[in-house]
Amino acid sequence: MKDLKAYVKVNSLTNSPGEVAAEDFILEKLKNLPYFQDHTDYFGGWPLPGDGLNRRTIWALYKGREDGKTIVLIHHHDVVSVEEFGPENDLAFSVDELMEAFRQKDDLEAEVQKDLDSGDWYFGRGISDMKAGGLAHLETLKEAIDRQLPINLLYLSLPDEENLSWGMRQAREDMDQLEKDQDLHYILCIDSESHTRACEDKFYYYTGSAGKVMINCYVRGKKTHIGEAVDGFNPLKVLGSLVAKTDSALEFCDRTDQVQGPPPSWSYLRDFKDHYDASTPLSGGGLYCQVTVSKTAGEVFKDFKALAEKEAQDMVNQYRKNYQDFYHRETAFDLEVLTYKEVYDRLKEKDPQGLKTCLEDLYEKHREDLDEGNLALPVFNFMLLDALADLLDQDRGYLILALSPPYYPYGENKLDEGLLRVLEETGEKIYGQPVEDAYFYMGISDLSYLSKEEDLEDREIFEGNCPYYGTLYSLPLKTMEKYTIPILDLGPWGKDIHKKTERVYGPHVKGELKDHYLAFIEEIIKELEKGK
Repeated sequence: MKDLKAYVKVNSLTNSPGEVAAEDFILEKLKNLPYFQDHTDYFGGWPLPGDGLNRRTIWALYKGREDGKTIVLIHHHDVVSVEEFGPENDLAFSVDELMEAFRQKDDLEAEVQKDLDSGDWYFGRGISDMKAGGLAHLETLKEAIDRQLPINLLYLSLPDEENLSWGMRQAREDMDQLEKDQDLHYILCIDSESHTRACEDKFYYYTGSAGKVMINCYVRGKKTHIGEAVDGFNPLKVLGSLVAKTDSALEFCDRTDQVQGPPPSWSYLRDFKDHYDASTPLSGGGLYCQVTVSKTAGEVFKDFKALAEKEAQDMVNQYRKNYQDFYHRETAFDLEVLTYKEVYDRLKEKDPQGLKTCLEDLYEKHREDLDEGNLALPVFNFMLLDALADLLDQDRGYLILALSPPYYPYGENKLDEGLLRVLEETGEKIYGQPVEDAYFYMGISDLSYLSKEEDLEDREIFEGNCPYYGTLYSLPLKTMEKYTIPILDLGPWGKDIHKKTERVYGPHVKGELKDHYLAFIEEIIKELEKGK
């Protein structure tokens, strides 16, 4: 536990210098291993190109066999913010001090108090998500080297997972180059994100990772004085109606035969007025989020556009009726539903110089905040859509849809059923309880960029409707098209991820999880030997 407590102590908040400190922590551990002292070209840091913080993916390669068969072990070292700790936020990174502070409280939830009293749980920001799993992978790497196991292992410690997964998106390209340079063949990627439990007496693993699709929904209405409210078309009415129909609505859950994903949610919703005045807003926007287990970004985008078109027409019909009833005359106001690509193509034909200037000036104005992580890309997208709407016909309203970073394709690439049975059997011996496949890890993970290949139509939809694609955000689609890697999420039991009471189950990180990794890897080696 000493190393885990020290690792948690490194305050590696996403988009902060602490991420680099966490990378240095892992790098120092690797430097102290005799194998890497003898093979200095088998480990190092892959930089994020153009990153102002100089973050890196830390990698280490153990080569134990000549045929190139390689298992990849991944975890991320960045953690989410700690504002819920208030003035005591430093406690979040000190396992012993935080647990002692909890012991002084008399208002903990019953389950939290029970876990604290048991002595089996350890608390701290990032301890479960996901530094415990990362160190379990490191211990696995060390022991595999000590035992000279006939397998290749590639260990990756990734930055930025909690924001845009820049680390994994870039590492996918770096892995491809390493594979060529070292004559490797990736046969499996194991992530160590912690698992949650529907039943406390079962250990769960995941053979898939849920995806995430986010859509910028921008509405430009018709501004008016509040004393003439019927004359205006309030964009918040359309947004509110879309939210009411979709947010937490179970009928919109994505499903497979084995699992149901969570319903959609809206993580951002507001008008775009700069200050209060006695007028209705001209424009507003919301960020629609859909967790996926079977749908691509293209499918979600098309489905949402169809819903938005129907809702827009219903709202316009209602507006026209109210206008007629109130003023006893008709209005020609309309609300056109467009995708970002349709807006881009229209302006490129109508006003190419205006479009070019708009895109360039807006980017230059906010470049510093974007580079430093002070301006999120989904919010920047709304700024762009608002600016582009100014270039369109001002006599009508618009509902404009764009795909927002980060995009996580759902990943599902199962191992051979026989190997999964071995995974379960070896785990049951170690944990003393059943081990079961929970199918999809719902917390969203870096596994998305290893196991899913987008078809051409979906790729074109995403690339065409994601603003500044290729400049501010991109996906390793070409590399993903060349090959996919079977994936598995096998991590410690964790609770209250991203909450003040985040915690991890001690026995797993004290050796049980490492033993499970090694037992499973040994069975894979046996299968590889049979296939020679």
